[in-house]
Amino acid sequence: MIDVDQGAMARLYEQAVAENPGDLILRKLAGRFLLATGRAAGAERQFQVLADADPTHAQALLLLGEAAYAGGNYRVARERFDTFIRRSPDRADALSRIAGIYLREGEHALALDYAEQAHALRPDRLSILKLLSRAQLAAGQAEAAYQTLWQVASRRPDDPRVRRELATASLQRGDFSQAAANARACLKQRPEDTQARLCLAMALSQLQQTESALSQYEQLLEKRPVDPAAEQQFLNFLRSTGRDKQAFDWCRDRVGEEQTQEAKDLRVPLAELVLLQSLSRDRSVYDLSLIHISEPTRLGMISYAVFCL
Repeated sequence: MIDVDQGAMARLYEQAVAENPGDLILRKLAGRFLLATGRAAGAERQFQVLADADPTHAQALLLLGEAAYAGGNYRVARERFDTFIRRSPDRADALSRIAGIYLREGEHALALDYAEQAHALRPDRLSILKLLSRAQLAAGQAEAAYQTLWQVASRRPDDPRVRRELATASLQRGDFSQAAANARACLKQRPEDTQARLCLAMALSQLQQTESALSQYEQLLEKRPVDPAAEQQFLNFLRSTGRDKQAFDWCRDRVGEEQTQEAKDLRVPLAELVLLQSLSRDRSVYDLSLIHISEPTRLGMISYAVFCL
């Protein structure tokens, strides 16, 4: 494979365009190269010239959408893809881009709608099957996502990310053995995958394999920054298995050790408020004056409650 100096190539394209400003085919080629090499702003400038030269040029609008998407300007990208779809409603690539943007924005019903439209046009395209499964999971359609993911897995049996998504879908549909098996398959290739490890911990907890679940949570929470979802699930796990004091101590230490927003958010979740009530039988054990809030002579639990608020 030839090793190409991408920077040098980009400069050559820019020079060629400067010498031939009216060559729209050259601009399109230059824009595609810039887009493929992560130069979204430069690509957008070239594609904008195409669009200005012919406002009815649907392909230019699609390329402008791709440039905005690559540059992280998702609102503009969605507007451009929407306009393109009105002109060319049979383009699965634009529909799938819109679905992906809606997923990012948390608009799960809209994401699923566009993903289903893309899938109807290109039912065998692997990238669209993956997108459809993600949209189904986000929309709470665990069974449909599970079936879609098995179609993907039949073509990519060794893809750890597919195994992770299968673990998530299995967890949602209550098949905890399958969730654990797929999470382990992912972690075998990607031991750093926090989502798969969280799925494994949650599945093991549901299977009453408490010590194994605890071990997975502990491995997960060693990483920094800590995933807030993992923290909350860990607290839920500790409380559900009767480890209230461990949950309280861990939460206290976590808030004290870091000043990140995620750590601060641990002050107020409902799980902790319930935890305070469950621990109120033995207030004197938990003296939190070290956090320097409220009066140090107050009972520890009262001090902690003031700290949380």
